[in-house]
Amino acid sequence: MTTPARCTGRVSSVALSFLFLYLSQVLHVSAEISTPSTPTPLTDPSLCSCSPTVFTFVLSLDQSCDNFDIDENDGIGLTFCFLGTTTSSNRFLEEEDPVIEVVSVQFLEFDTSGELLVINQDDTYANVSLGDDDSISFHSVSSSLNPSIPLEDQIDYVPGGVQLTLRGNAASGAEISNRVTWSYDNMNCGPNNDPVKVDDDIGWLTVGEVVNAWPAFCPALPAGSPTISPTMTPTKSPIATPKTASPTMSMPSKSSKKGKAKKAKTKKAKAKKAKAKN
Repeated sequence: MTTPARCTGRVSSVALSFLFLYLSQVLHVSAEISTPSTPTPLTDPSLCSCSPTVFTFVLSLDQSCDNFDIDENDGIGLTFCFLGTTTSSNRFLEEEDPVIEVVSVQFLEFDTSGELLVINQDDTYANVSLGDDDSISFHSVSSSLNPSIPLEDQIDYVPGGVQLTLRGNAASGAEISNRVTWSYDNMNCGPNNDPVKVDDDIGWLTVGEVVNAWPAFCPALPAGSPTISPTMTPTKSPIATPKTASPTMSMPSKSSKKGKAKKAKTKKAKAKKAKAKN
C-alpha cells in the first residue's frame, strides 16, 4: 500500500508550492523555476536569517523518512520527505533491500517569496560513489551575506528553504531516491531560533557539523559568535523540475522512534568521522 508523502507545518503559499513541486514530479509535469529580474526586498524589521552558512552531512543509509528530527526545531516552517523507487514496478522495502550506495546528491536553496525560486544550486556531488558514514558539505547562499549591509537590501542571499535530492542503489540494483525539503521561518527572530542542529536526522542524512549564521542577522546568536567570511556567488539559472516515474513511498511512523535510542549511540562517532575527514 502506498502511503502519502509526509508534509507538516502551517498551510500557506509555501505549502502549496511544495505540493505543486511534488505533484509536478509524480504526474510528469515539467515545471521551470526561474528567478525574477528585479527582486523585491523585504522591509519587515523582524526579518532575520538564522540558517547555517555551511552544512556537513553524514550519510546514514539505514534511515528513512521516519528519521526527520528538524520537524520540531524552532525556526523551521514546512517539511517534506520522499523515499522510494524510481520505477513503480520495484517496491522498495528498506529492511529486505538496503541501500548500499549514493550516486548523486543535489543541494538547492529557495528564496523567501514562497514561490520556490532557486537562488543557489550545488551539484558538486552529481556523479559520485558514496557509502554509509561518508560525509558531504555545502555552502549556503547565506555565506555571501555582508553583515554591514541591512538584510532587506541583500534578500537574494537569504534562503527561505532547502531541498536535497539523493539518488542511490539498493542491494538488488533498484534505483532509490530520497528527497528532503524544509522551509525556514525567517520571521521567527526569537532567542531560540536554531533550525538545523548537529545530530539531527533528515532522511538518509545526519547533520555532522554546521557553521553558524551571521550574528548580525540572527538575534538567537550572541554578538561575536564565529562564522565564515563571504566566499560564494549564488547560482540563479532557471532550474527544470526533473521527471520521475510514479514513486512508492517510505513514510514516518510511530514505530520508528523505537530505533532512535540505538542510532543515537552512533551519531557522535559519525560526527567525529566527518570532522576528521574535513
